[in-house]
Amino acid sequence: MTTLSATHPVDHRALPVALAAFDTSDAELVILFGSRSRGDYHEKSSDIDVMLVQEREPDASRKKAVADIVAAAAAQAYGRPIPVELVWRTLDEFRFNRRYANSVETNAARDGIFMPRDPDNYRPSDYEDEHTEYAYDWSNYDERLRHAETHLAEFIFLAQHNRSDLAIGQHAQNALEHGMKALLAAAGGQYANTHDIGVLLGNVRHFDSALRDFRLAIPPDVYTEYEGEAEYRARRQPQLTHFPDFAEKTAADITRIIDRAKLLRAQADDRSESPSSYRCTANGHSLRLPVHGRARTFLLRTTRNSRRWLTHAYPISLELSLRAERGNLVMAAEVSFSNAIATSLRSSR
Repeated sequence: MTTLSATHPVDHRALPVALAAFDTSDAELVILFGSRSRGDYHEKSSDIDVMLVQEREPDASRKKAVADIVAAAAAQAYGRPIPVELVWRTLDEFRFNRRYANSVETNAARDGIFMPRDPDNYRPSDYEDEHTEYAYDWSNYDERLRHAETHLAEFIFLAQHNRSDLAIGQHAQNALEHGMKALLAAAGGQYANTHDIGVLLGNVRHFDSALRDFRLAIPPDVYTEYEGEAEYRARRQPQLTHFPDFAEKTAADITRIIDRAKLLRAQADDRSESPSSYRCTANGHSLRLPVHGRARTFLLRTTRNSRRWLTHAYPISLELSLRAERGNLVMAAEVSFSNAIATSLRSSR
């Protein structure tokens, strides 16, 4: 849960807007999220994102009544009309989608400002399930990849026909942004909620060791200039079309990113046939070690369905080694609670 401090970059004008949603609705949890909560908003174009979580979704008339009051609160806070996006979720929907690393719900939980109905009894675990942030949904990857390929095709067409620098640059920026986010999704990483190509490139280098030293042929800040309100800002970087061979260099970098994303996706499919989990007994606890994520991360769980209790109660470390033995995949694990416990796990492939 985000707490405010004097240095928090939140747009404080958005807080009374979220509070209006809180006071008007029956939501048990309201979250101000998106650029207004992170502080990377554009004054003229960014909307206000508010998520409302409650037991049941209200009907259309109730939603409209809340939306009208919230819109009035936004106009009063900013001195002008400003778009507000109310995102309604049932409690079950919110819990279910929190299991996905790059879902709207997970992003809101990570970057948002929480307003619970009962703050004294608020527990983040009430809004999660046992798979939170460890399951995977490929729809995010598919959408990002589709956008990347579409913008790449548009970029190539516009560059070949000598269209305006602004149009060419915007498609290049979009192709790079969506391509990198598709790659990060395929790698199982969380990507930053940003349009900044330099930041996304840093994320790519962090999550994909094969691209640890990857550099764009044209500085990333040049592309970032074309996001969002580019046409309203004074340029700080040279125009993309002023770089020699910009079309070939940009298309090559975008293609490499897209091809890498597809390769990681194919590798994830190849791994999907491996064992999904291993079970062992240690220190009186029956443990399941599920295999999940693109990087084959292992997460400790208990048969008491109390992962948080276990991880909070003990300092835990887990060392794993794999070897083949008579057609079986054998995993040796050392699980450390207050003392080291050696156990061996076996599972047929």
